[in-house]
Amino acid sequence: MKTMKFLVVAGMSFLLAHTAVAKERFDRGGESPLLINGGAVVGSVDPVSKMTVLLVSFIQGADGSVGQGICTGTLIAEDTILTAAHCIADRMAVVFARSINEASEANIVPGLGVRHPDYKETTPTPQQLEEMSDDERIAALTDLHDVAVVFFQGGLRNGYTTASLLNQDVVPGLPLTVAGFGQDSTVKDEAKKTGILKKAELHVIRDTYGVNEFVMEQHLDNGVCSGDSGGPAYLEHEGTYYVMGVTSRGGRPDIDEKGNLKRDENGNIVFLCDGASVHTKAHKYLNFYNAAIAWFRENVGGEN
Repeated sequence: MKTMKFLVVAGMSFLLAHTAVAKERFDRGGESPLLINGGAVVGSVDPVSKMTVLLVSFIQGADGSVGQGICTGTLIAEDTILTAAHCIADRMAVVFARSINEASEANIVPGLGVRHPDYKETTPTPQQLEEMSDDERIAALTDLHDVAVVFFQGGLRNGYTTASLLNQDVVPGLPLTVAGFGQDSTVKDEAKKTGILKKAELHVIRDTYGVNEFVMEQHLDNGVCSGDSGGPAYLEHEGTYYVMGVTSRGGRPDIDEKGNLKRDENGNIVFLCDGASVHTKAHKYLNFYNAAIAWFRENVGGEN
């Protein structure tokens, strides 16, 4: 138990140093993992800015080099952030700021990520998809359980608060506010700025995608994209913000000039940022959150 705490806390100097590297890279318009295209920059008095945080991940390569990317997360407890499973890395930092440019030692803390145990990390190969029935293909490409929690110590930073969870499904046509720190353009060769919190309103077009996901309509100039992964889909009611969904991926697979599915370096299908976006239903994983939080507080967070 004490070893786990050491691993969480000992990474602070590493995270601070490499978040500075990430900041420089994002300032230059570097790439990131799945912004709110065409959305509004979130102001300091906007409640969304008080519940939504920037996550920076650091991945060390075999040659010793460190790569980094950004995701978005939602505060759901004084020590817990809700995000996407594909955002989790061995070393992570939580940035309590509205922009990567505001990152400093005062607002960066180490994060410990825990993925859902049933997360589907890889998608089927073209041959596997071809051999599947329609129902099997749908099952393989939906319900990825792309959900995780990131823990941190020291409590909520000044001015921040938690979003609420509503144990209820979305319905078609429901307007939700998505927020994230991702890229602000999907136009080829156009500079893609990341690390600035923006938001936009999208509407639910499919309330069920598989069992545990839903789909929202979006466009190239208004929707989620790289860097918004793990971010919230908020329902605002009478001043309370409920997190209804966790941004997972684009809803339309990319196709090459030969009509084949495009895949990334790991062989996973590449999804585009236009047409639609897929979101994990936040309320479907309450048991997972509660179990993970209990583990963290018993084994890590409760120790001084």
